[in-house]
Amino acid sequence: MNRFLVAIALLAAVPGSAWAHGTAEASHGGRMAEAGGYRLELTATDQGVDLYVTDHDNRPVALDQAGGRVTLLTGGDKVKIALAPTAGNRLSHAGPVAGANAAAAVIVVEGLPQPVSARLPAVGP
Repeated sequence: MNRFLVAIALLAAVPGSAWAHGTAEASHGGRMAEAGGYRLELTATDQGVDLYVTDHDNRPVALDQAGGRVTLLTGGDKVKIALAPTAGNRLSHAGPVAGANAAAAVIVVEGLPQPVSARLPAVGP
């Protein structure tokens, strides 16, 4: 019984981050979501919209046979954006999309072992 209590006390003393598969940090300055065993990072610039996909250990996932889409939800309007593979773990849409950095977004990635979808909440007021 005492060994059991000691074991429980030791497990409780280990920080939760020690059990995690890496930390979900935005490597490209975008917004993060986790779904289906993947980490999705959505970024938007004047050049376009990019989606980066990594696994839970922050290793890039090859997307050469994948595709995706992002649906931006702004003030009752929906803007649908098709994403195509560009390089490594990135799917992209060329050209700026107004409000992409702050709008709520629904992300879908297909071409992985199973389709992955995630939702990002709107940012700001």
